[in-house]
Amino acid sequence: MMNGNWFGNGGCPLLGGYGGFSIWHGLMMLGVIVVVIGLLYMLKGRKNDNNNSLELLKNQYVNGNITEEEYLNRKNVLERK
Repeated sequence: MMNGNWFGNGGCPLLGGYGGFSIWHGLMMLGVIVVVIGLLYMLKGRKNDNNNSLELLKNQYVNGNITEEEYLNRKNVLERK
């Protein structure tokens, strides 16, 4: 009879031997962690860019470089991104 899987030995020989943890499992987990950290970093950077853009826009409005209508239109565009 089989002992738990198709190979009858407790694990797939291609992915790490006989039921044990392999380097492939470790590399896959490391890859997932790197991707998650990269996505979080990108999202944080995008949020900061949006906040910096709003601050620049506010400064332009306060300094009188743009009208209130222009300020509100540009603010709406930035908040949608």
